[in-house]
Amino acid sequence: MIFSPLLRWAQRTSLVAQIALALVAGVALAILLPGVTPYVAFLGTLFISALKAVAPVLVLVLVMAAISNHVPGEATGIRPILALYVIGTLAAAVVGVAASMLWPSTLTLMAAPQANAAPPGAVGEVLLNVAKSAVDNPVNALLQANYIGVLAWAVGLG
Repeated sequence: MIFSPLLRWAQRTSLVAQIALALVAGVALAILLPGVTPYVAFLGTLFISALKAVAPVLVLVLVMAAISNHVPGEATGIRPILALYVIGTLAAAVVGVAASMLWPSTLTLMAAPQANAAPPGAVGEVLLNVAKSAVDNPVNALLQANYIGVLAWAVGLG
């Protein structure tokens, strides 16, 4: 079968390496054959939709398992994870700001048909919304990708 070497390669290669290779292949395709990209754009949409579908459940299960498997007195190893999170967040912010300065764009907003949603008026209102999100129904939190609620339930169940 023609796909068996590809399947064997995919089985022994990490998912991160496969995603990185797909990103490079997508950029190369967009540069070399720009007319073809509209026909394969559904693959990116499919990948993002799959990530959005699995991420809340994955967060719930991983946090719950990490908490339930922790042995008191044993090192957690959270410091390198938090350091990578801070470095990654700052790097993403720097790249975002640099890109917006290099390639400025104009955003024209149109009024929504239902303009009854008002922005929060004070910090207390924001904190109340966060507290409400934390005690959301677990099924609703998973369906709506409410990560505050998912994390609260994961900690509680873990």
